[in-house]
Amino acid sequence: MGMGKVSASEKVKAVERYIKNEGTLRAIASEYGVHHSCLERWMSLYKTFGPKGLERPQENTKYPVKVKEAAVQSYLDGKTLKRVCEDYHIRSISILQKWLQKYEEGEKVKKV
Repeated sequence: MGMGKVSASEKVKAVERYIKNEGTLRAIASEYGVHHSCLERWMSLYKTFGPKGLERPQENTKYPVKVKEAAVQSYLDGKTLKRVCEDYHIRSISILQKWLQKYEEGEKVKKV
């Protein structure tokens, strides 16, 4: 498969192949023309949201303030960024990183 965008159905196939031990992480990622870290991200989304998690969202997800505050606190309590995102169904580590940056700057997380 060449480089370029990978459809949601192809992402599901790649993740399910890895889950079934049909190849190594790097080998399967290479077949789909992506870096192995990309396949790891797909697996995390699949684990958290199921196959629908690999579809491109139509709009930005809005998170309640309580979720934002709890997620920030979980990270401060020692959980990894990846684990916090999985626990609180946050689609992207970068979203959590923005909340953490606001916290560190003394800002309150915004309401939805």
